[in-house]
Amino acid sequence: MLTILLWIVPVLTSLWVAVDSRILKLPVTKKPYGLNNGCVAWFLSCLFLWIFTFPLYLWRRHEFLKLQYEQEVRIASEFACPSCSAEMAVRTEQLGAVVACHACGQKIQVTNPQCRKVLGMGEALVTTLGLGSCAAFIVVGVLLFTGDIKVDSADLSAQVKAEFETRLHSTPEGREVEVNSLILTHVSGNDYKGAVEVTAEGENYQIPITTTCDGKSFFYETGKPAVTTEQLSRMISKLLLSRFAKNSAMKEVTIASLNVVHVEGNKYRGIADLRQGNETSPLKFNATFDGFMFLFELVEPVE
Repeated sequence: MLTILLWIVPVLTSLWVAVDSRILKLPVTKKPYGLNNGCVAWFLSCLFLWIFTFPLYLWRRHEFLKLQYEQEVRIASEFACPSCSAEMAVRTEQLGAVVACHACGQKIQVTNPQCRKVLGMGEALVTTLGLGSCAAFIVVGVLLFTGDIKVDSADLSAQVKAEFETRLHSTPEGREVEVNSLILTHVSGNDYKGAVEVTAEGENYQIPITTTCDGKSFFYETGKPAVTTEQLSRMISKLLLSRFAKNSAMKEVTIASLNVVHVEGNKYRGIADLRQGNETSPLKFNATFDGFMFLFELVEPVE
């Protein structure tokens, strides 16, 4: 989100600079305003060199309006009386007010330069917002590139979930696993923890996940899945039956019972009673389950 903001702010402010410079007819250099010395030049320069051009434009804009205001004040403060043509001069504070001609006494409405309004609250607001944007851009950029920033947990959860699903579905076994949700909470610094809820072989369970994010990239690691031995027994039964179905000699094999015992970490061992016709034979196995796929090792395979 913050990375996107770093792109949006320069683009939007560059568009504003282009429109504003066109309205004011503010040239880039001291030469007259034109296509190559006006809004197009301001826009391109601001877009590609925002951190330098945008503050420069704010300063040039202020100086330009100030000069324009001084010129309009000079014109407005010296005029001829429309009644007797007497030359008149008024003070700056009298601009926009009604004064009397010193020769004939005629009441005259003195022109109030439009730039006077722009240089008031509007100019202060533009300058404040502009400098605020520059400061925010620099702060966010420094935090992102140094990694000293807390990323929103919801945004990070969505990013990790997308990456998680991409890696998971890159394998044939992983394509059978459905990721229901992934929720992270901030722990401290750049560390987050949470759980991913998945569905595999018709069983729902959670897998703990820890994530480290520096604002630019993230790294995650999953822990031991929170799955019961009963769930594992059902899942292994389905997997064995699906494998038996692919072998013409074992299509008629059924599983009378299957028991699984946790050994350590992600390692399990178990025994399955296979039935084929009237005969029953045991199948001992070792299995490793990381929450997504099984690795089997037959201890006593079926003859």
